[in-house]
Amino acid sequence: MAELNRDLTRIADMLSDVLEEALRQQDVSRQALTELKQESNEVRSVRDAARQDINEAMTVLPSRVEAAIDKRLRDAADQAANTMLSRWTLANQAAERAARLYQMSVSRLVIVVVTVFGLGVVAGAILTTVIGGRA
Repeated sequence: MAELNRDLTRIADMLSDVLEEALRQQDVSRQALTELKQESNEVRSVRDAARQDINEAMTVLPSRVEAAIDKRLRDAADQAANTMLSRWTLANQAAERAARLYQMSVSRLVIVVVTVFGLGVVAGAILTTVIGGRA
């Protein structure tokens, strides 16, 4: 009986450790999702700012003479393109980082699930051995 209690205690300790790791991984996954949402909001903000830049550029065109319009349009287009390129580059970097964090958390979750399954199999084998040995 003492050996069974010791085995059950070890199994409970292992399962507790696995559960603690699963909870830590859940926190990592939540953090990754939060960061992904933040990055998504930043992408929307960049998109909206680019639209606003273009809309503002389009509203001033009619009030200018042709030569001034041409120069300002070229300057605005260059600036908008550079701004958009810069913002899209930052957004892509942020999305790549979020994807890496997500992949990391998924990989860790798979390890935890496989470990929990393996411990369940081991626990079942131990219990079968203990129960079978007593029969």
